[in-house]
Amino acid sequence: SWEKRSFSIKEIPPMIGHTCNYYGPSGLFIVFGGFHNGIYSNEVYTYDDKKWTKLSTGSNAPIGRIFHTSTLIDDCLYVFGGETLDGVYLNDLWKYNIINNSWEEIKPVGEVPKPRTGHTCVHYNGYLYIFGGKIANIQERNEFWKYDIKKNTFELIHDTLIDQRSYE
Repeated sequence: SWEKRSFSIKEIPPMIGHTCNYYGPSGLFIVFGGFHNGIYSNEVYTYDDKKWTKLSTGSNAPIGRIFHTSTLIDDCLYVFGGETLDGVYLNDLWKYNIINNSWEEIKPVGEVPKPRTGHTCVHYNGYLYIFGGKIANIQERNEFWKYDIKKNTFELIHDTLIDQRSYE
């Protein structure tokens, strides 16, 4: 069943382009990034079914962004890509350790996906799978990438441009 909850702007600002994940061990929803109050945010908020908390994550946090992905694996949130306030598309990969409240930029070995926004990402059996997204203002892709967490490498599984069809 649905339950409506209302929050004040003092607790968490209204935003778009953010991500939200559920961290079961602590019963927390974790919100990262998004656009609010005229900024592209790199802030982390948590919600514990009672209140919102804005975390202070230090100066090593990634640049503010929208339309990125965040994927929870164990005690870490992996953030990939997105778009900056200047319209720059990103292909950086970050890991936020929930327990230590710390960020680390991951520098994969070898080829990496092109910078993108509006893609999806899921975790399965020790891999991150990234699909689709926009890599330029008018270029949408059917790319399918696999990131091996242990080897720190990406592998391109499939790549085609999306057909420019008219859908009626």
